[in-house]
Amino acid sequence: MKLITRLCLYVILMSSGFQGWTQGFVENALLFSRTKPGGSARIQAMGGAQVALGGDFSSALSNPAGLGMYNRSEFTFSPALNTYKTEAEHLGTKSGDSKNVFNIPGLSYVHHLPQEKKGFLGGSFGVSMTRVNDFNTTFQYEGVDDISSIVDYFKERAAGYAINELPNPYEDTPLLSFDVPEGLAYLTFLINPYSEADPYPNPFTEDDYLDYTNYFSELDTLWNNGVEEIRTLNRAQKVNVKGAQYQWSLAYGGNFKDKLFFGASVGITTLRYEYSTSYNESDFSFSESPSYDPLNNLELNEDILIDGTGINLTLGLIYRLANFAQIGVSFVTPTYYELSD
Repeated sequence: MKLITRLCLYVILMSSGFQGWTQGFVENALLFSRTKPGGSARIQAMGGAQVALGGDFSSALSNPAGLGMYNRSEFTFSPALNTYKTEAEHLGTKSGDSKNVFNIPGLSYVHHLPQEKKGFLGGSFGVSMTRVNDFNTTFQYEGVDDISSIVDYFKERAAGYAINELPNPYEDTPLLSFDVPEGLAYLTFLINPYSEADPYPNPFTEDDYLDYTNYFSELDTLWNNGVEEIRTLNRAQKVNVKGAQYQWSLAYGGNFKDKLFFGASVGITTLRYEYSTSYNESDFSFSESPSYDPLNNLELNEDILIDGTGINLTLGLIYRLANFAQIGVSFVTPTYYELSD
């Protein structure tokens, strides 16, 4: 019996909600904390090694003492075009994908305030925006698979739970909920419960569901004429990720006798991470039952959006040992974020 002509499963989940399918909070914390060198082309070409340098708007991000080396006001605008290209292989079938993203890695205004008083030579205020992380990527894969289906995964996740129980790790989410993939699979008849002790109770009552903790699917392989069926299907998935982290720095750097430079900055960060994926299985076939056609197409779409803001503080010093040598040190507090997903 054909279950459904086209099955669309739309899922909007928190990033921790379906850890078997996407990444959880631990992975996201690593992703958001692994920032990249940002700022001007000069600093990026140096791999972000700028703590002891100055005279660049990027100092507002790394060591605000560097703003003390400015001797004039300056406005800076830096555009960029990033190209992302990926290749994937699934059971011998290769796929490729690419995307181009225009962005602004740096924007700043530094206002110089000269002064000469007992060795103090004034300083500069700076307002800068720096792109410190880039999440943009895309990839896709497809191929013929005779090993497994995502329906097998749904059955494994649901095994041992009655349909009205609360499976871990979803503490307050019943299996019947559309918020978990097993619930979607059950409510759309992809998986069905049964009891090994009494698979066909008569009459059937609601209490019988408590004993139904095993699950089967119309896609399960069977034995036909003493030979086990070989199930094949076409599997495809496309993943698109976009977003970035930016930091706005409000900084001041001072100059004492062109020897000692000091500064401080307040960083206001913004974060936006968008993850979307479309997973598809189709063209199901069974070696011993060519006419068996239980399902035409299965599609699972997932969208995750994480955004928020944070704040940090940076303090720094630079000391000029000689005209050709200087040393710098900076202290940066952790960035405290408030995020929603």
